[in-house]
Amino acid sequence: MNLFSPAEVVANYAAAGAAKTRLPVWKILLLGMLAGFCIATAAAATNVISHNAGAAASVRLLSGLVFPLGLIMVILLGAELFTGNCLISIAVLDGTATVGGMLRNWSC
Repeated sequence: MNLFSPAEVVANYAAAGAAKTRLPVWKILLLGMLAGFCIATAAAATNVISHNAGAAASVRLLSGLVFPLGLIMVILLGAELFTGNCLISIAVLDGTATVGGMLRNWSC
């Protein structure tokens, strides 16, 4: 089992953030569209499943079980979701990425 110390976790996030700032714009846009597709698919599946559920409690339970699958797809496919790209600030604070690279990634 891979267990990282807090310093290793920060170093891993900094390396990943620095790599994200060097991605070409076309790749950021395509990976962003892929993330949108994953989230939209999970939202549509949540709507379909909750439409036929009877009680409010079962609707909430099913929605809570199905929607996170979209986030899991984003992680497994390596898509670019803005909430994950906010961690690029760790790379900026670590000095492995620039503020300009971070803002370029955020603006795409």
